[in-house]
Amino acid sequence: MKEAFCEIIKIPNRDAIERALRIWIDWVAEFGCSEFKKKARAFLKKIDRIVS
Repeated sequence: MKEAFCEIIKIPNRDAIERALRIWIDWVAEFGCSEFKKKARAFLKKIDRIVS
């Protein structure tokens, strides 16, 4: 999951980053460990700031 996130932040297009990040957050929310789930919830709350 960490490696997948690292690949997402390399995407040059803002819209593509947001789509990929939302998919990653859904994936982590369903299958991730508790630490990743905490990060995913935090990322979702601040997704606009993260992708800009």
